[in-house]
Amino acid sequence: MGEVRFWCLQAVEEQLLHHYSALEDSARAGLRTWLQTLACQNPGLLRGQGYLANKLAQVYALLMRHEYPNLWPHALTALLSHLQMGEDVIDMFLRVLRAVDAEIINVECHGSASDAGVAMRVKDGMRLQCMSDIAGAWYLILQTFHQTRAGLVQDCLRSMAAFIPWLDIHLIVNDKFVPALYSLLEKDEFVEEVAACLTEIVLKKMEPAAKRALISSVIDLGTLQSSLERRSKHVGGHVEVSRTCHQSAARVTWGVGHLEDACRVPSINP
Repeated sequence: MGEVRFWCLQAVEEQLLHHYSALEDSARAGLRTWLQTLACQNPGLLRGQGYLANKLAQVYALLMRHEYPNLWPHALTALLSHLQMGEDVIDMFLRVLRAVDAEIINVECHGSASDAGVAMRVKDGMRLQCMSDIAGAWYLILQTFHQTRAGLVQDCLRSMAAFIPWLDIHLIVNDKFVPALYSLLEKDEFVEEVAACLTEIVLKKMEPAAKRALISSVIDLGTLQSSLERRSKHVGGHVEVSRTCHQSAARVTWGVGHLEDACRVPSINP
C-alpha cells in the first residue's frame, strides 16, 4: 500500500510540475481537498514511512506554489488548526514548512524572475495571514516536546532557521523564544539546531545600528561557543557533526565582528 501511495503522489507531482495549466478547476479543487485531508486528518496513515510523508509534504508545497494564497488560502491555517490532534499532524506541519522552503522560498530554487516572484507572493501571504501563528506553534512545540520527542524539536528548530532570514525578527527575538533557545543549548542533541537559529539571527539583513542593539540583547557569544565546543567533544569521532559545530562558531563570530565593524564610526582626522 505504501508503494501505491508513493506512486500516486509522484504522479501528482509530475502533473503539478509540468501540466498544472491543463488541470480543470474541479480537478484542482479535488487535489486541494485530497491533500489537505491526508495531511491534516489522516497523517497517521504515513506513520513510520518517512519517504511517503516527505513526498506528501513536497506535493503539498508544489500545489501551494501555484495556488497560495489566492486560490488556496487555507493551506497552512488548516494544518495549524489541526495541530491539537497530536504528533502526526505536528510532524506533517513541520515537513510542509521544510518543503515550502525547499520548493518555493530558498533562493537555490529560483531559476528565473518568475520563481522569485512566486517566492515573494508566498512569503507575503504567510506574513499577512499566519506567520505569527506559525511562530506560536514553534514555541509550543519546543516547550511541549523538548524532553520527550527530540526529533520533533530538531525539525522545529530547522524550520525556524530556514524562515528567520525573511520573517519579522521580533516573532523570534522576544522574552519567550530567547530564553527557550538558550535553555535548549544545555542539551547536546539540540546544540547544532539552536546554533543555526542564532546564526541566522546574527546574519539577518537589517540596518547595522538597529541590528547591533538587537544582537547585543540576544547573542551570548561565550555561552554559544562553549556549547558548540562541548558538543564537538562529546561526538568524538563524528567528523561531520564536529565540523558543523566549528563552522557554526566561526559564522557567528564572523557575523558579530562584521556587525561591529559596520557600526563603528570612522574617526575624522584633524
